[in-house]
Parts: sequence; C-alpha cells; structure tokens
Amino acid sequence: MKYMKDRIRIFKFLLVLWALCFGLCAFSYADSTNFAQKKKIEIQPAAKTFRVGEKLVYGVYWMGIHVGEGTIEIKELTTINGREAYHITAVAKSNEFLSAFYKVEDVIDSYVDREGLYTLRFEKHQNEGKYKSDEVVIFDQENHVAYYESMLNKNKKKFSIPPKVHDIISAFYYFRTLDVKPNSKVMLDITSEEKNWKAVLNVMSTQSLEILRKGVHEVFCVEPRAPFKGIISKRSKAWVYFSVDENRMPVMIKFRIPFGFVVGVLEAAE
Repeated sequence: MKYMKDRIRIFKFLLVLWALCFGLCAFSYADSTNFAQKKKIEIQPAAKTFRVGEKLVYGVYWMGIHVGEGTIEIKELTTINGREAYHITAVAKSNEFLSAFYKVEDVIDSYVDREGLYTLRFEKHQNEGKYKSDEVVIFDQENHVAYYESMLNKNKKKFSIPPKVHDIISAFYYFRTLDVKPNSKVMLDITSEEKNWKAVLNVMSTQSLEILRKGVHEVFCVEPRAPFKGIISKRSKAWVYFSVDENRMPVMIKFRIPFGFVVGVLEAAE
C-alpha cells in the first residue's frame, strides 16, 4: 500500500506541474518515443500573459499502462482581495484500472495575480482512497504572510512567506512567461505543505521530440529540483518538455521513480 500511495502522489503531480511543474526530462513514452537531436533549434521569446480558456489534457501512463487523465485550465479572470487574478484549476482522475486499486479524484485551484503572476489564494481538495483533504491557503503578498486552514479538521496556521512566492501551479505558469536559454537555471520561491522551498529549474538542451501518433515537436527540456514532501525525493527525478515557441506548451512530462516511469503526454490543447 505504501508503494501504491507513492505512485498516486506522482500521478497527482503530473497535473500541476511544476510540475509541477517541475522536474521532467527525456525518455521514451511506452517505448514509442524517439528522441533525435536537431541542430540550431532556438527558444523563442515567451508570451508574457496567460490566455483565459487555455485547457491542457494529459494522458497519464505508468510503465506504459494508461492509469488516468489530468487536466489544467485557465478558467477565468476573477477578483481576490481587490486584485485581478487568473483562476487556474488542475484536476487528476484515475481511470477504471487504477481505481480498482486506489481511486483518485483531486482538484487544485490556484488564483494568480494578473499583474505580478504570483499566488493570491490556493485550494487543494483531495480524495485518494481513504485519505481526504480540503485545504485553503490565503497569501498576503504585501505583508509576506500566508494563512492556512483545513476545512475538515479546522486546523489553522500562519506562517511567513518570501516576496512574490508561488504555489506549484502558479510557478508552472510563471515559468512559461520567462525568456530562457539552454544550459541555464531559474530559481523560484515556492510554498507547499505550509513550508517555503527554493526550487531550481535546470533548462537543458533543445531537440526534436517525436511521440507516437502525436507528431514531432521542437522542445527544450527542463529538470526541476524541488524537494516537496511526497512529490520529488532523492530517489526520484522528473523532466518537462516545453515547446520552443512563445506558448511554451508542455508537451510531455516524465518521472523516474523507484518502481518505474510515469509519463504525462499532452493529448489535447484548447
């Protein structure tokens, strides 16, 4: 059961990416992905704003077996404490195969300041087997304080946060707005599990990525290093492949864990 819970934690993170976004890189998807180095592929300047209505749908595979689906969507512009904010929702659901062992229905909501692109509010609703959580974190970015509350047991916590700190969802989208170069690093402050972390995103090489039935994509690889509890451990690694155009589309996400590989493949983008 411990191993199965670890697998589900990896499955959840394929949505959010950092990430989520964070920590993913090259390998083959169900033995059907071919990586071929292509010379002179350049990373284009990134778009600096988010597109309301963008929805990314991922098929999630463990050792080549389809185990579920993940979606992440910029649903709307709303207002949080007088600030305009993007409302972004990530959803993870296990399919019938995985649900027979361990059912997963998770929803994460991130409210991202439209101007600063940092977090204003974060909600996590988890339903995994017998485990449930329902949590809200409010970010006071002006005073560098966050307020955590569990809606289930009513526990509350106040803690300090760095300036312009991100959650795992906002970090993923913020990174997509950055102009980066191969063989460089990006440092981000991220709050997760009521703690503050320094995440290092290693921007690696550009290349042509061919995925079976998905075509060829010109991408660059990012290897995140973010030691969040239950997501990326010393025994695990992850990589994300972003398109080199201004949209920075995350076309594939991969985790190497002690018991195999978990891969998220972009199935549809709206």
